[in-house]
Amino acid sequence: MGTVLRWFALLALCLGCEGEPATLAELDAARKEATDRDDLLRAERLGARLCDRGQLTACEAVLSSADEAQRPALEARVCALGNREICWSLGTRRMWVDHDPDAALAAWDLGCSAGDVSSCLAAGDVFRTHPDLTSAIERFGMACQASSSPGCEAQEAAKKRLAAGASCAEKGQRSCIEACDPAARGGAACDRALELQRESCVDGDAEACTWAGRALSLGWVENVDVAAAQDLLWRGCDLDDAWGCLQLVVNIESGLGENPSPKEMPWLRNQVCDLQLDYGCSASWTATP
Repeated sequence: MGTVLRWFALLALCLGCEGEPATLAELDAARKEATDRDDLLRAERLGARLCDRGQLTACEAVLSSADEAQRPALEARVCALGNREICWSLGTRRMWVDHDPDAALAAWDLGCSAGDVSSCLAAGDVFRTHPDLTSAIERFGMACQASSSPGCEAQEAAKKRLAAGASCAEKGQRSCIEACDPAARGGAACDRALELQRESCVDGDAEACTWAGRALSLGWVENVDVAAAQDLLWRGCDLDDAWGCLQLVVNIESGLGENPSPKEMPWLRNQVCDLQLDYGCSASWTATP
C-alpha cells in the first residue's frame, strides 16, 4: 500500500510538469499492486488526467485497460498524439468494419504523418480511388521515401495516370484508357475511354469490344449496363479475343445477362482454349456446363 500511495503523491506533483513524467511506467506497476478497488480507481483517474493533458504514454496506459465502449474515443486520441500503429488499426476498422472511408482516411493520414508506411499506402489508395491523384501521389511518395517498393511503384503509376488524364482530351483513346482507374468506379477519363472503345469496336477492334464490355459489366464506369456489356463481349469473342470469351463465361455463370443456348456455352469454353489463353482455358473448363 505504501508504494501505491507514494506513487499517487509523485504523480500528483507531476500533473503540473511541462514534460511527460519519466516514471509513467510505474503507473502500470502501481495499478497492478493496488490492494483494493479504491486504489485502482485512484490510479486510473490520475492516468486519465495525464492523458487529458496530452501525454501519449498515459493515454496508451489508459487505453490498455479501457472497456469496449471507451476504446474508440481513446484510440482516436492515442492516434492523434502520434501512435502510428494505433492509427493503422483504427483506420482499418473504420474502413472495413464501420464502412466509413472518410474516418479511415483521417486515421491513416495521421499514421502516415507519423511515419507508418502501411498507413501511407492505405491513404494513397483511398485518394487514388476517390479519385484525387495529386494527394495519392503525395502519400505514396511518403511511403517511397521510407524505402517502400510498393509505395514507389504506386507513386509512379499514379503519376502516369495523372499525366494521361491531363492529355486524354487532346491525345485521345490510349491516354484515356491509361487514365481510367477501374478501382475509382467512374470518372471523366473512364467515360471518355468507353466512348472511344465502343467506336473502335464498331470498326472491328476486338480488344476494344472486350474492354468496353468489361467496363460496363465490372463497374469501371458509373452506369453499369449488362445487356450492352454482353453484346460487346460477344462481338469481341466473335472477333477472336480470348478475354472477351472468358468474360462472357464469367458473366453468364454469375447470373449476368441471358443464358446462352446449350450449344453456345461449350463453344465459348472451346473458344477460350483454342485462342490459347491458358489461365482462361483452365478457369472456364472448371465451371459447370
